[in-house]
Amino acid sequence: VLVIYREVSASRSIDERMNDMSLQDKIGQMTQCDLSLLLESDSNGMKKVSQKKADRYVGQLGVGSVFNAPLGGVVWTAAEFRQNIYTIQESAKKYNRPPVIFGLDSVHGANYIKGAILTPHQINLAATFDVNAPFFVGVLASRDSRAAGVNWLFSPVLGIAMNPKWSRVYETFGEDPLVVSRMGSSLIKGIQFYSDEVENHGIPSRAAACGKHFLGYSMPLNGHDRSPSWIPKRHLYQYFLPSFRDAVKEGNVMTMMHSYSEYDGVPMASSRDALVNILRKELKFNGVLVTDYQEIENLVSWHHVARDNDEAVKLSLAETSIDMSMVPFDIIEYQERVERSVTKDGEISSSGDIPYPSHPKSVSIDRINESVRRILELKEKLGMFDEEISPDMNDLNMDLVGSESDQDMALQIAKSSIILAKNDAAALPIINSSSSNARTKIFVAGPTADSIRYQSGGWSLDWQGSQKDGFFWYGKSILRGLRDEAKKEDSFISLASSCGVDIMGEMCIDNLPDVAEGLSSISTAASMAQEADYIVICVGEESYSEKPGDIHSLALPSGQYDLVRAIKKAVSEAGRGGKIILVVIGGRPRLLQNMVNDSDAVLLAFLPGPDGGLAISDIIMGMHNPSGRLPITYPRYEDASSSPYFTSLSSQCTIDTGGGLPHYEYEPCKPEFTFGHGLSYTSFMYSDFVISSNILTIDFGSDDSPENIDIFLTVTNTGQVYGSETILFFVFIESRYTTPESKRLIGFDKVSLKPRESATVSTSISIDDMRFIGPHDDTHLVLQDGMRFQIGVGPDADCRHKDSKTSSVCSKFVSVQLGDQYVSSCEAACEAWDDSGCGSEFHMDRKECRERCLISDENEGWGWNYVTCIEEVIHKNTNGSGSTKQCYKMNELCRDIFAVETHNVSGGEKNLRAEFLVACSAGFLGLIIIFRSFRARSQNKRSRVELVPQSDSDFS
Repeated sequence: VLVIYREVSASRSIDERMNDMSLQDKIGQMTQCDLSLLLESDSNGMKKVSQKKADRYVGQLGVGSVFNAPLGGVVWTAAEFRQNIYTIQESAKKYNRPPVIFGLDSVHGANYIKGAILTPHQINLAATFDVNAPFFVGVLASRDSRAAGVNWLFSPVLGIAMNPKWSRVYETFGEDPLVVSRMGSSLIKGIQFYSDEVENHGIPSRAAACGKHFLGYSMPLNGHDRSPSWIPKRHLYQYFLPSFRDAVKEGNVMTMMHSYSEYDGVPMASSRDALVNILRKELKFNGVLVTDYQEIENLVSWHHVARDNDEAVKLSLAETSIDMSMVPFDIIEYQERVERSVTKDGEISSSGDIPYPSHPKSVSIDRINESVRRILELKEKLGMFDEEISPDMNDLNMDLVGSESDQDMALQIAKSSIILAKNDAAALPIINSSSSNARTKIFVAGPTADSIRYQSGGWSLDWQGSQKDGFFWYGKSILRGLRDEAKKEDSFISLASSCGVDIMGEMCIDNLPDVAEGLSSISTAASMAQEADYIVICVGEESYSEKPGDIHSLALPSGQYDLVRAIKKAVSEAGRGGKIILVVIGGRPRLLQNMVNDSDAVLLAFLPGPDGGLAISDIIMGMHNPSGRLPITYPRYEDASSSPYFTSLSSQCTIDTGGGLPHYEYEPCKPEFTFGHGLSYTSFMYSDFVISSNILTIDFGSDDSPENIDIFLTVTNTGQVYGSETILFFVFIESRYTTPESKRLIGFDKVSLKPRESATVSTSISIDDMRFIGPHDDTHLVLQDGMRFQIGVGPDADCRHKDSKTSSVCSKFVSVQLGDQYVSSCEAACEAWDDSGCGSEFHMDRKECRERCLISDENEGWGWNYVTCIEEVIHKNTNGSGSTKQCYKMNELCRDIFAVETHNVSGGEKNLRAEFLVACSAGFLGLIIIFRSFRARSQNKRSRVELVPQSDSDFS
């Protein structure tokens, strides 16, 4: 490899840097390699970055980014990470390369860095319904990662969890688009937080978040990771796109990662529609787009849309806006393929006898320059050209990694995320109700009772999660948390435990004294439970992530159901009134079947992290009042027919009226627990529900801003203990031209109140909140004049059924009024003209545009075909926004909207005289052209020399 070294100065502009870069230099910046390529074992058998390998890949090959952790049971401290990244940066400096940006899946805290605090996973953050929680988690993850020299965090996941079998449910913020959008933007702001008011941010001083996985990845058809997503385009825009749009608009996310999946038969890695039209043109994302792991090669081996890796490289570059490939191993081969694909001086470069695939023929150097510019701009925004990482341990952030305050914050978030789903007869909390000195007996059993790794899940120290509890440097299991409580001098409880079954539902070994020989572990647990006042049974899943976490059924291993059933039977037979507390640990909602009915109380914990056991034990013992709510629908049946909660009204299930089929009665499909469900140890009352208007209106013929509807509500803690309440605001649409949702969340808030304390909670609904993807076009949000809806408050809100026994509060009907000036296609067309810059080019503002459109047809305007046409021109434009060429194409190819209309612009009557004169003039000119053409052809036959008229007399 021929390498030409150039001096790199921090003060140089991006243009100057690019001018001095060869094609090979640029391709290097677009290359991301796995850390493992740079590692070697030292004399003690420990993994470290080899300076020789770093020189090879970073120095000579110019690799612009490295990612991943050492893995394989090796976990580096922040100091060790920093030292190894310093080695990488030294190679870049030695060979005069731009600094290397290092990426890491810091998805719940700095989860790959030994000594750092692991926070609850995203699904738990969503369960808090507190938008501050993801911000604090983002700040923590960013700071600890930067202490290790890492300044690119592959977080957050912005997909909505639509299939409960999917192995990445726990990485999402749940199923609701609004919750995902608000939580996601908050986490991005935390990761990218930088303020001049902070005296020292450390070095690196900034980090980039990475919104993932674009687009539609979170709804695999069969529930298996990386399987195709079958999503109607209308639903893609209505539900899946908003979180990514907000990540760009509200979160200012610096980078994005596309998904493994395919949408509408086209893999994301080769999708022009997704990665150019939607991401770049519609969302106006100008940051760096990186592939997911090995996705360009997967176009051949997984998706089978490219016949070889050369074609795969060209497809990804020519069809998409991908900037950087997570290669991750075949670095030289990848770079050579990119180089071969690029047109040089009008010719396609080639190597040997390798035939070039027919499509696409080549990639322009301009396409390469676009990506390299975005990558260098990212590094500039992160201060990488001005800051130089050092291996010394004096960096401000080093001393903060793993602090007690961080651990306490993670614990408080974990507590706020635990959901009390059932609590019959106030089974929880466990209180000292005995008048004697006798201790309350607690028995603990189940496979997740004594496991830090199960409650931490995947992406914890290793890709699939830690394989041993001993690898964690802190944390408490549920059993240990309760055991520590029992050991306190003033404790009123005594504790006993048995494994019951292992995580696969098989028999386990207790090594307990005085256990009858030959007794199964389930029988042992059931026998011991008979003596207890409270029985805590902990069930759930093992750790996993991505494809290795695929399941064929939502059911848990049968042995776990058997354990609960056996204990319930034994406790009932004992007749002591023992209360059964079920605790569910896992990354997705597994079916509970008999467990719910067999339990007096149910706690849904998801993946609260290493200290999750302490959070759960504190809730069980009444030291913390639970306030978590479900951010997803918890299914009751295998078909998950009740998911998501906003499924359309036409989604109905039959009622089993007894006997066999057929069943003729229908009802909404019932989940185990609804979205937003969650109980408390106190009670809350809603009162003084007021909305500011029963009309939501906008006048499109006026420049006045539309008025919102303000909603006010008083929330009172009517119980005896301090508690937090999440207030959920839903809309119930009576009817609309596309099937309305059963209900849809339009706002949420959370308040904390002392006993008998009240607070006023408010939110507002704007006209934009009532937009939906209409029936005549499947990509634009429109409004419907006269549409009516009700506002309902509360997790069980059901404004559709008058006899509902829920505690919800419902408004009277509110109607949408748009006036005479609203035509949806006109709104979309004029927005396209304005956003493209072409409205300014033709000196046409939105008001004039709307007037011209309405003159054309007061009902349809220019129509949706016209909108599609001009957007196609905009999407294909490569000359910059508002270019004259693009603007004239919009007018010439789609429709000449500036031609003389049958109405004047202000909407007057037809001018028949003007129309007549125009028609006569057009006819006369047409005759002249025909006559000229005929005469020219006649003269051409007589003389090959006289090809064109020589004087005006030829037309006389």
